[in-house]
Amino acid sequence: MILSDNATDAPLATPVQPDIIFMAQERLDIVQDKFITGAPDLIIEILAPSNWLDDRRDKYLVYEAAGVREYWIVDPDNCSVEVFVLRDAQYTQVGRYAPGDVVHADVVPGFEIAVSDFCLREK
Repeated sequence: MILSDNATDAPLATPVQPDIIFMAQERLDIVQDKFITGAPDLIIEILAPSNWLDDRRDKYLVYEAAGVREYWIVDPDNCSVEVFVLRDAQYTQVGRYAPGDVVHADVVPGFEIAVSDFCLREK
């Protein structure tokens, strides 16, 4: 997997542009000048009307195959967060969170965020 604005500068792979990524300190060697070679530990995608199918289907499959350990799909319109964790090379949904819930990242110790912080409007 290559995370890049300009995939022509990157080795052959599936170029994607996640909304938010996290990599553990000990894995920062995968960060290059113009792209990232390898899978981040956590990717968060924020759905938009123009790309929701890409995030739910296409990117989901790319991230799973690439070995991204944790994947969040944030739906700001419906004020929800779905969390998927890689287990035995496949994603397992470990939670679906709503306003009032706090989401904790398995792969980022201490990282948590209230679902309402992602919402376009309170429900």
